[in-house]
Amino acid sequence: EGGLATLDVLVIGMLSLVAFELVLRALRGYVASYTGARLDAAVGREVLERLLRLPYRSFERMPAARLLERLRQLDQLRSFLTGNLPLFLVDLAFVGLFLGALFLLNGTLGLVTLAALPLFALLSWLGHRRQARHLLLHRRRVVDKNTTVWEAVANALTVKALGIEPEIERRFRAPLYETAWSGLRAGTTAQLTASLAQALQHLTAVLLVYFGARMVIAGELSIGGLVAASILAARALAPARQLFFAWPQLQQMREAWGRVDALLREGGEAEPRLERNVEGLRLQGHLRLEGVTFRYGEDRPPAIDDVTLDIEAGRLFALAGPPGSGKSTLARLLAGLVTPEKGRVLVDGHDLAQLPPSFYRRQIGVVPQELQLFSGTIAENIALGSEHCPHARVVAAARFVGLHEFVQRLPEGYETRLGERGAGLSAGQKQLVCIARALVRNPRILLLDEATSALDQETERLLVHNLKRAASGRTVILITHRPQLLAMCDRVAVLGEGRLVGVGSPATMIELLERRRAAQLHAAG
Repeated sequence: EGGLATLDVLVIGMLSLVAFELVLRALRGYVASYTGARLDAAVGREVLERLLRLPYRSFERMPAARLLERLRQLDQLRSFLTGNLPLFLVDLAFVGLFLGALFLLNGTLGLVTLAALPLFALLSWLGHRRQARHLLLHRRRVVDKNTTVWEAVANALTVKALGIEPEIERRFRAPLYETAWSGLRAGTTAQLTASLAQALQHLTAVLLVYFGARMVIAGELSIGGLVAASILAARALAPARQLFFAWPQLQQMREAWGRVDALLREGGEAEPRLERNVEGLRLQGHLRLEGVTFRYGEDRPPAIDDVTLDIEAGRLFALAGPPGSGKSTLARLLAGLVTPEKGRVLVDGHDLAQLPPSFYRRQIGVVPQELQLFSGTIAENIALGSEHCPHARVVAAARFVGLHEFVQRLPEGYETRLGERGAGLSAGQKQLVCIARALVRNPRILLLDEATSALDQETERLLVHNLKRAASGRTVILITHRPQLLAMCDRVAVLGEGRLVGVGSPATMIELLERRRAAQLHAAG
């Protein structure tokens, strides 16, 4: 009767624990969902803001696939909060309670259960140690595999035009096989460890029944006490058996948070505080470089080497030179996208490094050599970055660059939606959209880096003619190698191997370029 009474009390206690666990699970589900939503809203927004405020050089150094992999760490944190791991931690906290109750019930059975716990921990440690190197290799090869796919999709035109699909497949095959192999080894280790853990739990249960049955026969323990001991031991050992699977998740959560935290701590572009307010300052467009040197790596030669150059406001200025001479790098320096290693870049006498980037970039327009459009309508792409831009202003910019007639022939006009990276437009049309986007903000400084290379000569000539006519009050810097465009500029600077070769009138600099080109051809034989 005493054993039955003990069993009744323990069953009532276990039912109470089950009810408590049910309430706890429901509460935990709500808290996890709520926390996950807050994580998306708060941390996700913060991560994107920090990402967009990274210096341009950070994007050049980090492959796109690796950058996206760091952003996906938010999914790891969300999975941790909404998965079973938090509940495992709660169960782990109750192990001591279950063991205490088991020792109160019977010390011998408590010792048997307690002795099994280090074995579970040892098994988990050995399994994780063997699995860790496979998981590390797996993660690295996943990044390599994604990088190959990203490059193939981004450069699909080159892949198809040159027929290099076999080469892309070859590059993809090596990380694919290594990913599959490391995943297989890690999975095999996990399954083996899980099987051993389950076998250890069954062995512990057999020992409990064996010792408990002997005690029942000897009259030292009731049958109800044996049943209660089995239930308590199972509850105490369940988290230990899950330890192997929980430990990698904890590690992944820690690594995910570390990567997100590293991104949040990453230094963004400096927003210097000036003694006087510059927000109301209107740039005139006078640019000057004083002894500027810039290199892309400490072990690489200077891309720009000790360049001193003066660009007067309101002029149509050209930068010319052979490929690799430093023209695009100089344009990035003038746009404030990169900071010189030595020297200064001045705008209206202000050191560009001491001006807030947001203030400066609101007053310049840049069309990079790599065409960059976004998903959305043509009107949205032109108005991008211009606050409170009316439709009439969008149309005026399109008319100015010679895009309006083409847009009018489209069934949906300016509401025509473009695909990713401007899919649906030719290279020349993409250039016109990019130039219109730079002009619609009415910039004081306009930087065009080979921005007319895909246009026919007549369209190009009319565009540059309009730019020169509208250059009054704004500085236009044109990077080109075409003599007919250089001839339309006010001044031309010639670069060679990162150094300034000469500055002068278009006729003089075109002659200089021809002489240097002839000398290079002669040297090449």
